[in-house]
Amino acid sequence: MSRQKTRGIVLSRKLSGEADYICSIYTKDLGRERFIFKGIRKSQKRPRSGSEPGTILDLIYYTGISGTLNTISEFDITVSTLPIRKSSDSIFSLYYMVELIDSTTGFGDINEKIYSLLCAGIDSLAKTEHPLHFIIFFTARYMALQGIMPEITSCSWCGCDGSNGLFIDPVSLRASCGSCSGGGKNLDGEAADFLHQCLSCKFTKINLQQYKNSSVSPLLYALTAYIENYFGIKLKSAEMLGKSALTIR
Repeated sequence: MSRQKTRGIVLSRKLSGEADYICSIYTKDLGRERFIFKGIRKSQKRPRSGSEPGTILDLIYYTGISGTLNTISEFDITVSTLPIRKSSDSIFSLYYMVELIDSTTGFGDINEKIYSLLCAGIDSLAKTEHPLHFIIFFTARYMALQGIMPEITSCSWCGCDGSNGLFIDPVSLRASCGSCSGGGKNLDGEAADFLHQCLSCKFTKINLQQYKNSSVSPLLYALTAYIENYFGIKLKSAEMLGKSALTIR
């Protein structure tokens, strides 16, 4: 069994036996794979924080005969979650990010763009003072990367370019002009505009001060519901993040 190297982001972990953790890790060159940290809960030399979701690691590992589980023999923490743990809003956003990737990607499905997006997301989350805005930005970008974000730059009914403004349905995320909206319940103009900004600008280029938390928070519910329905999953962290968003002013 030859030893191999990779870099990866811990997505989730579960206890195995008394001292081991089995983790789902999204790696740059393997995609999502399962790794085991043997004895890490009782180790005096290897930090348990290396197995925490959101941690970025350089790994040395080997694969057993069955090929279904990789054993980590050595690791170095390159990015820890400590800077993100400055607030509950930030840590809930981190849990949402990693659960989203863990729940919607297949094992061995290599996608460097997803890896890069998640790395950049962890870095940005550690720096921003607007975790709610950022997690909406990240989710929208991930949906676009996966090809599941509906077209929102023109009316999905008549095809007009939306120069006079578009409404977005909170369930289907379909965009419609004033003539085609039918007067139903839509995301308000501020939320719709913020979603456009998320898909067209870098996060650091968006003037976040002009988008109130109370206006953009419905986007979090809408994007999450769309993803859950599309993939047939339930994101457990969404409930924590949703409760946290309600307290942000």
